Amino acid sequence: MIEVLAARGSWCAPNEKILWCQPLTQRAGKFIHYAVPGLNDFGDPRKASRMMAEAAVGVAALLVESLVSPGSDGTSDPDVPWAVVSGKSRDCLAVSYLASWHASGGNSSSRGDQELFWMLTTHRLGLLDFSPWSDGQDSSSSGLLVGLKKTIGSVWDRDEDPHADQEPELPAFRVCAEVPRNAIASVEVVEQKIKGRTRHWFKIVLTDGSVFFLSDPKYFHDKKFFDRMLAMTYGQE
Repeated sequence: MIEVLAARGSWCAPNEKILWCQPLTQRAGKFIHYAVPGLNDFGDPRKASRMMAEAAVGVAALLVESLVSPGSDGTSDPDVPWAVVSGKSRDCLAVSYLASWHASGGNSSSRGDQELFWMLTTHRLGLLDFSPWSDGQDSSSSGLLVGLKKTIGSVWDRDEDPHADQEPELPAFRVCAEVPRNAIASVEVVEQKIKGRTRHWFKIVLTDGSVFFLSDPKYFHDKKFFDRMLAMTYGQE
């Protein structure tokens, strides 16, 4: 996968290995669903009336409601995103690691050419954006630009190749979020019903109890796919 080569060449440290790469597909106008008290589905602050209701009902009950209850009409929601963030409060770690990306409008962008990938390495979990941008765009505006365009030859530091000019150029990318491995408490595979849709999820629990749930539009029903991801997480494949 060319995205892995690009990340390995200009994001990873010399001793850092990429364990798996998982695309993030947009659904329902957003990439990530927020199931967090005080935030709406897009990760924006809720209105005061809703926040008062949350305080009255209780955090735990609202988390259960937002994650596992069916849609308002009692049926399955066909637009459940393939990534969910869950936490006890809007200042939880999972939300904070996505804060800069969210503030830039990344979760609710209407652009159809966005290409986002989760990448887990021996050092961190990253959310990388390989979307194209124009030459005149100020790529430093995100504050997290890491990817510089490189050729495959330069990535591998090979000797000069007379055919190097024929090699494809690796894509540039932006780093949307990074979670250090020491902030990840546990990883497991779960079968979870979220908004009426039962899927297999890759559950990444952070040290404060907040969670990233990641699924896949093609393999959400295949537990073996997620078991393999789990094995790769611990370098067993």
